[in-house]
Amino acid sequence: MPPRAAPMSRLAGFSKPEGLRFSRWVVFSVIAVGVIVAIGLSMYDRVLNVRDASAESGAAAVAGPPCPSVARADFVARHLETRFASEFNGVTFARRFGQVSCSEAAAKGWLGLKSYSVCQFSSPDVLAVHTAKGTWYFNPGIGRKASLLMDRDAPRCVMAAPDWS
Repeated sequence: MPPRAAPMSRLAGFSKPEGLRFSRWVVFSVIAVGVIVAIGLSMYDRVLNVRDASAESGAAAVAGPPCPSVARADFVARHLETRFASEFNGVTFARRFGQVSCSEAAAKGWLGLKSYSVCQFSSPDVLAVHTAKGTWYFNPGIGRKASLLMDRDAPRCVMAAPDWS
């Protein structure tokens, strides 16, 4: 029987290369940098989308007197019913008449990363807004424009809608 060859690590002058640890460190560093770059690009894309939606929605121009709010009991007693409902960003907006246009607007103080919903109505008559925190009712009236701004899950209704000018 021929003699067995010694394993490579036992050969004289041969040792485990130190470059192996270095290459693992380089691979982990490249992966970490790639993840950080991907997160940064995603955040930048979000900022651009919110900025464009803010400009498109004209949220800065939405200003006016508050819509008359209605209690649930009055809403039911006066038979104020809604016929059309739309959902936007997890909020349901119901109205009796007219059209709706929803978009996002940049929240102040968040570097454009946070946004809130802005829905503009052409002639809603009555509005019902349902979120995870509750339901609100408004009665802007027939033929009057209204906008709902959903900042922090509580709607704010104003008697203006620049989209429907």
